[in-house]
Amino acid sequence: MKSGAVVSPSSFSVPNLDRALSILELLRTRPEGLTLSEIARELGLPRNSVFRIANTLLMHEYVERDDETRRLALSQKLFGMAYSSASSATLMESAIGAMRDLRDAVKETTILSVMAGDECLVLEQVPGLHPFRFVCDAGLRQPLNASASPKALLAFMEPGDREKVLRAARFRRWTPATITDKGKYRAHLRKIRERGFALDVGEHMEGVNCIAAPILNRQGLPLAAVTVIGPSFRLAAGALPRVGRIVLAHTERISRHYGHGLVSPLK
Repeated sequence: MKSGAVVSPSSFSVPNLDRALSILELLRTRPEGLTLSEIARELGLPRNSVFRIANTLLMHEYVERDDETRRLALSQKLFGMAYSSASSATLMESAIGAMRDLRDAVKETTILSVMAGDECLVLEQVPGLHPFRFVCDAGLRQPLNASASPKALLAFMEPGDREKVLRAARFRRWTPATITDKGKYRAHLRKIRERGFALDVGEHMEGVNCIAAPILNRQGLPLAAVTVIGPSFRLAAGALPRVGRIVLAHTERISRHYGHGLVSPLK
């Protein structure tokens, strides 16, 4: 090798590792999962190679397989690893007291969610006090167009960052109430920003209602969202605005910890 020659990083790449990472990147964009044949076809890889790599990822629990459809999807273990950092621990420590107080006030399960690229993930939960309550494990993905948490986060993001996420998003219809038109969704986000909290009125799952408000930093940008989730027979549609104001009061309390209110938020 000549002195001063530039060596490309690809010269030291590991082909099977490259393939494994390509599979993970593809599955990240397909929350519904893909079969081995679909993965091989989309990536242009030999099916035998995909089979071996997928089994290794399954063995280490980085992906999971649906026994009926045989589709592979990213596991919650992988999402949990992404948020095991000191910064997320600090966020949880800052939020957990207010989340418990909010849970005590409304008696329903309260969750903390964050944006991870173009996805919204559950980071922590405080279980509700009713015998029948919802459980949202860490790493659970929330659909952008149907869940209150990502709505609350997107509504307060910088416009350029928000548009980048929306352009890449696939809007699936989960229930008859789901918003699938991106133009209507943008208008919906503007209303959320005006009132300060977001609603999911049976848009992800029929019979389940949610209210979310963002935790904002000093610049008025979202760090996370706190969401209350419960059955519609307890969280009735008519009561959601009142509960929304309660959620907002608790997230504002957390936001003050990050300096929100010291400067004017971004318009």
